[in-house]
Amino acid sequence: MKNKPAIVIIDDDENSIELLEYNFSKYGFFTICFSDSLIAIKFLLSNKVDMIVTDWMMPGKNGLELINSLENSINKETKKIMVSCISDEKLIKKALNIGVVRYVAKPIKIANFIEEVKLCLQA
Repeated sequence: MKNKPAIVIIDDDENSIELLEYNFSKYGFFTICFSDSLIAIKFLLSNKVDMIVTDWMMPGKNGLELINSLENSINKETKKIMVSCISDEKLIKKALNIGVVRYVAKPIKIANFIEEVKLCLQA
């Protein structure tokens, strides 16, 4: 885990998790996956990671609530990417204003998304 960037993936859709987990590992990332946002929050409160990739619409806490609840508890250098089919520009702007560094619309183009992740981690 120390040599590979650690990315937490949070999505209630198992297919999305599998797609991201497979591709991130293929490109040399270490992934920790959660389908439950509340369990993910507990993990993130006690573990340092390089990036959080979260879906927006989930039961429990949605992605925006998840990011808000971690605001003062996680390392400020932890990059946050929101992935969703939401297209409302006001909501997207709200996500970007709370510290999300990228908003990626579903369906994602995996090769482009991996490049986005690499760029975010280098910034």
